[in-house]
Amino acid sequence: MLNGIGIAYSAVSFTMVIVMTAFELFIQAVQAYVFVLLTCSFIQGALAEHH
Repeated sequence: MLNGIGIAYSAVSFTMVIVMTAFELFIQAVQAYVFVLLTCSFIQGALAEHH
């Protein structure tokens, strides 16, 4: 059976897993956004009329 310190460690561990997973999802969203921005910029430059 878990004692008080074991329960505290498990609570902190579970909380950190949730926080780190949320942080990873945020980073993935930022990477996808940057990829889309750069892709759109490249396509716009390729399709632009050159003088």
